[in-house]
Amino acid sequence: MVNGVTTEERVPRLSDVLWGRLRRVHGWTNGWSTDLLNVWLNMGRTVSNRESARSEVFKTEVTSAQAREFADVVRDDSHAILPITLDSDTCGEIVRHCLTLPCKPYPRPTNSPAEIPFDIDHPVAPMNFFGLAQGVHLHPTVAALMNDPVLLAIARAYLGCEPILDTFHVWASPVFGKGPSSEAAQLFHYDMAHPKFVKFFVYLTDVTPASGPHCVVPTSHHRDWVGWKLRFNSNRISDSAIERAYPGLARELTGAKGTLIAEDTRAFHKGKQPTAGCRFILEAYFVNAVVGAALPEPERVRRDLLQRAPVGS
Repeated sequence: MVNGVTTEERVPRLSDVLWGRLRRVHGWTNGWSTDLLNVWLNMGRTVSNRESARSEVFKTEVTSAQAREFADVVRDDSHAILPITLDSDTCGEIVRHCLTLPCKPYPRPTNSPAEIPFDIDHPVAPMNFFGLAQGVHLHPTVAALMNDPVLLAIARAYLGCEPILDTFHVWASPVFGKGPSSEAAQLFHYDMAHPKFVKFFVYLTDVTPASGPHCVVPTSHHRDWVGWKLRFNSNRISDSAIERAYPGLARELTGAKGTLIAEDTRAFHKGKQPTAGCRFILEAYFVNAVVGAALPEPERVRRDLLQRAPVGS
């Protein structure tokens, strides 16, 4: 490890083809194979937090014991609404910064450019991404979040190794369409893009039942027979099927702007289709291994920012 960052040579890699095959085995074994794979991936890489983590962005300090407790809540329940918030004014600054950038609409409308200005009043897609390619990290607060010590401490406690930042972006979910969009993940599903991971979501706008709250089925990231059947049958799952499998368990995670959520989205989850307003959310997605040939671009940018940070910052 160099300056708190695992060297590239120590980062385990799985090819896309290999991980595709291992994901099928994951389904056949109800997750047992992936849990064993994660033990192997962490061999020689196991780390823990030894000191408190101080976040200048969240204006808080988290002890190593607290980071472990937060990670344990995610480990047990699949998610945790953390007792840590981002200042309301800071959330507004990030949203305003995004509105100065082009966005990537998804699904991309026919004959639309890959990047367009985002028009809240006349959206063209249910999801609109502001990523590194669009310059979201050029805002100093957003850049600081890529190396936030508190987020890294919780991710480290959950993954058991140095976290790798695979995805980092802001996206806007406006009122759009007559029904939930499968492409925009507005139907229940589960994630398995990496062997082990944890996601952090920061609500940058107030999120009510009408503005598209994140929804999750607590504990469904664990191995269970009803979940096994659902994972075999479909990549997208109806609300009624989730209710039959997990009666009364699904939760809508509403919250004021600044709300911070940590989650293992191996659990069944979705973004509820907004019927009012426009939800802005920031996502930082940390993983334990690289899938593909190279380090993901967010991790490369994160390392570069860390190397350029003033000593002692």
